[in-house]
Amino acid sequence: MKKEWIIGILLLLIALVLLLGCINQQPPIPPTPTPTPPIQQQPTQTPSTLLNLSEAIREQVVKAEIRGTGDSSGDSILLKLTCLVPRTVQINIPIGTVLISDDPSVQSMVIRKVKGIAVGAMRYQPVKSIILNSNEPKEYVLEAYCLDFHKENPSKESTFWVRPDPANSEIIDVLKTADRLDPEIATVPAIQTAIWALTEDMSEDELKERFRVTPEDIENAKAVLDTAGFEAKTFRLYTPPSPTPVPTPSPGDGTSFDSPKLLKANTKLPVELQTPKGAAHEATKEFYLYITDVKPGQKVVVKARVLELQKASLHQGYEVSLYNEEREKLVSDHLSSTGSFTLEWLASSDKPSYWFFLKVSVGAMTDIMGGPGNVKGDIEYWVEDAFDAGLGTDAGSSFVTASRIAPGRYEGYLGVKGLLAGDASGNDAADYYKIHVKEGEKLLLKLIPESDTTLHLALYDQGRKKVKEASSSNPGAIITLSWTSPASQYVYIAVNRLKPFETITLEKPITKYTLSIETEDAL
Repeated sequence: MKKEWIIGILLLLIALVLLLGCINQQPPIPPTPTPTPPIQQQPTQTPSTLLNLSEAIREQVVKAEIRGTGDSSGDSILLKLTCLVPRTVQINIPIGTVLISDDPSVQSMVIRKVKGIAVGAMRYQPVKSIILNSNEPKEYVLEAYCLDFHKENPSKESTFWVRPDPANSEIIDVLKTADRLDPEIATVPAIQTAIWALTEDMSEDELKERFRVTPEDIENAKAVLDTAGFEAKTFRLYTPPSPTPVPTPSPGDGTSFDSPKLLKANTKLPVELQTPKGAAHEATKEFYLYITDVKPGQKVVVKARVLELQKASLHQGYEVSLYNEEREKLVSDHLSSTGSFTLEWLASSDKPSYWFFLKVSVGAMTDIMGGPGNVKGDIEYWVEDAFDAGLGTDAGSSFVTASRIAPGRYEGYLGVKGLLAGDASGNDAADYYKIHVKEGEKLLLKLIPESDTTLHLALYDQGRKKVKEASSSNPGAIITLSWTSPASQYVYIAVNRLKPFETITLEKPITKYTLSIETEDAL
């Protein structure tokens, strides 16, 4: 009984405690909220526009003011740009962009790259791109090079405008090649020299008259050209100077090369030899002549005759040989009885003028009748014009000496060494012509050889890269070529024997051809 009473009291106390807790409990205090910052409305950004410089100017997105720095090469152009639209504009200047001078007497320029933002006189902060995000003008320094060797260098007062079309592919190849080479090789003078070699093909003397260069600069330019795929050795700048001409000899007694007699053109010189009395007795005679004033593109014709043999025979023959100034035998022939022969030699443009030696040898024997015997003959020479394309001379025989012509129909001549003794010969194995074509213009070539001759026709672009070639399929076969120029440029046309630069042939050594050149405008 006592136990149940105690348990009841405990339950009562617990209920009382719980009741008091409910009466004193306070509602929970909510946490203070952290204020969320208001979302800031971001200004609307118009996407930036990327345009080439010529496009941006044409579409009036930017205003461009272009002037020279006073240098002909390197950091030579200042470009001031003002953005004309309410958005960010990024300007791209492609390598090879051309700037035309407002003064026609001043050289045009070709851009290699952007150097930086101008921050003072001849100082700049390097940048890789041009970004305009306000209408505040910005001025940039550009690395650029002159294109027109024969014109004046730009000055600080020179102003320019952007040509829509870029430089030709050869110039761009040089500029891109410079980016790949060691900067110690692709120097400013080297790049400028390489560009002028492509556009003007000047000599070393001509270059030094206009531009301050060192031998190292010229060699570095050669490396740039060679690396870009051009044969630098074919340019005048790298062509060795012509050897010192051998002086024309003074008239002598005709006993040797050192003392030759002068043979005048169109004048017969008697040649006589007497053999001793007595059967089978021999006699010989040898003398030396020289002929002068032969122009490139002229053919020397030497005629030798044996007119009479009296009680004698030409057991050693009557021989005439033509030699050049260096005493190298060019062509010869002989007779062993009465008759005649001719020697022919076609002179090329390799020299401004020519002179030749003639060596005459006669060997005879008294016949069985006992003689004395006698040989009578003569020798003479004349010169025939075989000029190419109405030029009054031989067309050049290399890229360096190529002759400039216009569309038309032309006749020309080639002469190489014949295989047989006495064959007409020459040192005119190739004729090179140079003609200007416009961008998109189609060039149509037709080469007509003589009926017994095979020829070769090749077309090269301004960088002297072969773009088309063809050969006669058989003697006399006509060759045609057509090609559309991708840029305004000078191109080269080469006419030569079946194998390029062939110097000996089984065919007719001296041959005539007809070359037709036509152009069609771009559609």
